[in-house]
Amino acid sequence: MYNEQSMKNNFIRIVKDVEKDFPELDIKMKVYKERVTFLNSPAELYHKSISVILNLLNQIELSLNLFPNSPVVEELENNSLKLKKALIMLILSRKDMFSKPE
Repeated sequence: MYNEQSMKNNFIRIVKDVEKDFPELDIKMKVYKERVTFLNSPAELYHKSISVILNLLNQIELSLNLFPNSPVVEELENNSLKLKKALIMLILSRKDMFSKPE
């Protein structure tokens, strides 16, 4: 029982940290006993989270442009680009969220 309570408290703490760092996600949740329920739709959280990640990647790229070219900066730029591509694949893998059922 203690382990479940601890896990729930850790989960709530993580969500509150995310909520604090990214208020644009507008996370709504309801906590009742052992159950935590998100009141946002999964699609809404998904789309907002994708936007937040893309914005962070753009901020990283802008920050990297402030440094002179070096192998380390080039590697960071390459990894940032790879993250964007992986994010695009994640979006495309959820194509069911963007298309109407036939």
